[in-house]
Amino acid sequence: LGITGSNGKTTVTLLTTHILKACGINAVAAGNVGLPALDAMSLNPEAIVLELSSFQLETTHSLALVGATILNISDDHLDRHKTLAAYSDAKQRIYNHAQSALCWRDQQLTYPLPLMVDVIEFGQQAELHDFGLKNHWITWQGEPLVNLAEVKLVGLHNVLNIQAALGLAMLLGVDARQAAAAVYTFEAVAHRCVPVSDKGGITWIDDSKATNVGATIAALQGLGAERSGKLILIAGGDAKGAAVKALQPYFDQYVDELVTLGRDGKQIGRLKQGSVHTESMQAAVIQAHQFARPGDIVLLSPACASLDMFKNYEHRAHAFIEAIASGDVC
Repeated sequence: LGITGSNGKTTVTLLTTHILKACGINAVAAGNVGLPALDAMSLNPEAIVLELSSFQLETTHSLALVGATILNISDDHLDRHKTLAAYSDAKQRIYNHAQSALCWRDQQLTYPLPLMVDVIEFGQQAELHDFGLKNHWITWQGEPLVNLAEVKLVGLHNVLNIQAALGLAMLLGVDARQAAAAVYTFEAVAHRCVPVSDKGGITWIDDSKATNVGATIAALQGLGAERSGKLILIAGGDAKGAAVKALQPYFDQYVDELVTLGRDGKQIGRLKQGSVHTESMQAAVIQAHQFARPGDIVLLSPACASLDMFKNYEHRAHAFIEAIASGDVC
């Protein structure tokens, strides 16, 4: 199985592997997460679940997959690919030798071009066929399958990730109900919309793995629609040449207060009146705390890479968590 896309790759790769193992299939995660692909093959598993980047797919010519998916496409790595079309073309290579495709029905770029393989669709609509969403249940062919109230993954974007993982597992012959049961025991991927503190009655959420605009948009849509209090966003870093202006309508709809940091933080801050730019994660957390009241959400979802200020996105997340735990945030 092969998984690519701008966002959600790691969650879908690990969740698919988790489902397969829970259903008695000897599966390993490989590629960008888990083992290198050739090392995984040497273990002779029954299934290999590959997370694939656009960089890897540029040099892939003969990868034969039972099932493949492009989860989504948004501006990312344009410092390398230069245009969204070139970036999308690299992603499309995952379908070259695939038997079946999992595609997000809200984005045509996730479909094989041209359409030459069997397609399973996923999305929010409660369609009679394939995956949908109705009354907080993921549906399959119109029937309720996964109760989202019992799932440990948060946010609407994770609904799509779960649907994709279920579909991939089913392509290997897993029963839909058995696959659904395994979803309930899956833990969220570190640094991807994970609550890390409820200090002072404020929900602090680590989404440091959101290293591009599309990932932050997904987090805002996933968390913002159902919030009861304010949503305070901490964003900024190295935007990698992406058009950050795409964030503006989501800021307008979901973000009550914006705190920025990093190389492109001021550029992002110009998208929302009243934003505050800071020079460190500690300062950003202190400013966010000043905006927040009990019942509010503070979300670290940078929409940018971390290397302008941190070793990696994990280091950025640890700085966020340490700042929350410090005596300056009471």
